[in-house]
Amino acid sequence: MQDQLRGIFMTPASGGTLSSLAEVGVSTQKDGTLKLDSSKFDSAMSADFGDVSNLISSSTGFATRLEAWGKSTLAVGGLIDTRTKSLNQHVKNYNDEIDRLENRMSALQKKLTAEYTNLNLLLNNMNSTSAYLSQQLASSNK
Repeated sequence: MQDQLRGIFMTPASGGTLSSLAEVGVSTQKDGTLKLDSSKFDSAMSADFGDVSNLISSSTGFATRLEAWGKSTLAVGGLIDTRTKSLNQHVKNYNDEIDRLENRMSALQKKLTAEYTNLNLLLNNMNSTSAYLSQQLASSNK
């Protein structure tokens, strides 16, 4: 989007004596914002309102190109719509992956809980057997 906007502002308008916004006091700052030199703009407006108007609103004027870009960018199937759909699809894919992982973790938890329960029962049985054998050995030694 930034490149498209930069292209709009850097491409000269045609059909008049003025071809760039800088000629009427509009400059691009390092951060990408526009800055208006109001005295230069007022001077250009006073000198030739028709040329300033042509620079902005002719078929190749900056406002005309910005309007066309805005309409195409915001339209169904435009840049924002396409990007939004793409991001929503990524979110859906990630949520599906999370669901799959949660199901796997739940199944693993059930499996490990069952194994622990079985091992605990086995250990209790072995402890009972050990106690019984210890008791039998102790009584046979008497």
